Amino acid sequence: MPMQDYTVNTRDFVVGQLYGISMTNSVRQSYSNLDENGAGSDIGFALAVQRVAGHDRRAIAGVGEGADGDTVHIFGLTMRQINTEQDTYPGTGEVSYHAGDVMGVLHDGMLTVEVAGSAAAVADAPCFVNRTTGEIAAEAGAGYVQAANMSFQSSGEAGSIVVATITQAVMTPVAIA
Repeated sequence: MPMQDYTVNTRDFVVGQLYGISMTNSVRQSYSNLDENGAGSDIGFALAVQRVAGHDRRAIAGVGEGADGDTVHIFGLTMRQINTEQDTYPGTGEVSYHAGDVMGVLHDGMLTVEVAGSAAAVADAPCFVNRTTGEIAAEAGAGYVQAANMSFQSSGEAGSIVVATITQAVMTPVAIA
């Protein structure tokens, strides 16, 4: 008889988990993991996604706009879902959304993310997003744009899991005279 390994679903600080009380006041929606031609590819958890032009309920990995070093508004981040993990046994935590899957996408709230690249994340510092893969880094680099509406909320070395905040509004610093 099959047995589910729930340990991957219940521990703290797993990539793609909503963080803290933000679960109750976050803004999230569901989107199909399909491009404009109806094809798709695997997308992991806690990666930036972009809405597919001409399709209200489709999203794919990456940002899709801006050149290296530009600052852009990020559409959302993929969220971890227990029912996706139930497709694997034993549960390893190495799961993703497959082509055509319905993905949970966070538009406003806090989520645990893995720091890509080689730089450490620092609390209150901006996030940099890979335009094609959607990975989140702590420094600019080839293929990365700065997220105008995201910042780190905790600190950690490259490869570690930290908390990031995404908002629907663009965070714009204002000089007070």
